[in-house]
Amino acid sequence: MAISGFSNIICYGFALVPKAGILHTWRWIFFLFGIITIALGALGLLLIVDFPDKAKFLTEQERKFIIERVNKDRGDGIADKLTSAKALKHLLDWRTWCFGLCFMSATLPGQGYSYKLTLFLSAPPYVVGAVYTFIIAFCSDKLRLRGVFVSLNALVTIIGCLLIGYVKNKDAKYFGAFLAIMGGQCNVPSVLAYQANNTITYSKKSVASAIVIGMGGMGGIMASTVYRQVDYPGYM
Repeated sequence: MAISGFSNIICYGFALVPKAGILHTWRWIFFLFGIITIALGALGLLLIVDFPDKAKFLTEQERKFIIERVNKDRGDGIADKLTSAKALKHLLDWRTWCFGLCFMSATLPGQGYSYKLTLFLSAPPYVVGAVYTFIIAFCSDKLRLRGVFVSLNALVTIIGCLLIGYVKNKDAKYFGAFLAIMGGQCNVPSVLAYQANNTITYSKKSVASAIVIGMGGMGGIMASTVYRQVDYPGYM
């Protein structure tokens, strides 16, 4: 999240350049961050560790020990095969769709504020939001609670939105942006962890992840439509 804040500062710098080479500024922004994403993705192939049964740096005894601990914890230490029947069964679980709705509700404000705020002014809320997210993550793990903190983050977002929408003072509005971004952005990893912690078997995790991430993308699409021209300049 902090990186998101710094990326906005970089974009702000690019925006000051009328034209860079043969391409206009906005195209170079996509090239720059696209190259970074590809490079990190390639690096991930080398650094991201497989599940214990496939981790090459573990001995057979170590693999067995870790898998036994996973089975004792949640009973799915060995991956089960995803079949059409299992996929249909998992798709009919209403709780998975609730996780999807939660994630959609988290990505909508997060994406919406990235469209609304100017690039430079949006950087500080994202940096503060990263600190807030680390604190919430620590408390959530320490207390072994997810839903309570997801609800807390949603409440923080709502308060921030109310300040932006109904308070006249510009400083108070900007403070509202801090709250809205803190709560909304924090709920992105919070909901993903909430869903992962409450989904058993790898076949169901696969289906649930697809539903949740897909509905998160829908939140981004919705966010791009909430600022209508007829609502200018308040965008209530």
